[in-house]
Amino acid sequence: MATKRYVLHWCIITFCTLLTIAVVTFSLLCLCSPKSIAQFSASLGLNRAETYFYTVDYSRHGDIDSLYKVVVNNYNLKNYEKVERYYERLESHDRYEELICFINSQNINVSASKLAKSALLNEDNYLKNRYVISLINNGKVDKAFTYAVEHFKNYKDYTLDNSGTYLFYNLVSLNKNDVYQKFANNYGFDNPLYDELTEYVEQCIVQFENGFDPEFNAELDSAKLLALNNRINQAFGDVEKISKALNFSMPNRLPEKVASINAIASELL
Repeated sequence: MATKRYVLHWCIITFCTLLTIAVVTFSLLCLCSPKSIAQFSASLGLNRAETYFYTVDYSRHGDIDSLYKVVVNNYNLKNYEKVERYYERLESHDRYEELICFINSQNINVSASKLAKSALLNEDNYLKNRYVISLINNGKVDKAFTYAVEHFKNYKDYTLDNSGTYLFYNLVSLNKNDVYQKFANNYGFDNPLYDELTEYVEQCIVQFENGFDPEFNAELDSAKLLALNNRINQAFGDVEKISKALNFSMPNRLPEKVASINAIASELL
């Protein structure tokens, strides 16, 4: 009996010692390297813990990579108010453009199908759309619309390699008349926003036609064309909805042009 008690006594002491070491080690890591704990949490699929420790790391060190993770993870967790708050910090960060270029360069080299890769070529567009969705869910539709207009104003500069952002899709998808009515206004353009959006679709079609070579299209070029094809369909779908809601006319043969582009895009898959 004495031997058993002795062994049990030392087992308890050993367990308590190891537990204390583990707690102290974890506490030190949390204090000194919350980013490491976030990465460890991610490996275990602990999304909320991962998000929390990335938030701690950003708060302590101002790390833009951690801030990026905070935005993306909170969106996946549907914490839209936090997405709004932290994305505004991310977008105004002086290293934002550098971060976007780095992520895009990483995504270009991802081993994936052309269609899958086409969705990874424009991280800025991805983040801005998540911001717009978050604003909508936070009840700030007017703020989201103003933001979308501001990032549409330079659309005539867009090219196949610099497709910019398109942020109206989630707003039009609300199917609300007050949103449709906004497209009848000019917002500083020469024409109503609806007309500018229609011209944008036509310009995207021209970019697609100029970028398509039936003899040769490298995998990356094909992915860019597929991304542009998706943009054309999003914008054209918005044009269709707005034209029906406001009884606006649509340019002749635009639906046929889009159908033709879709047929070409299907051959790239």
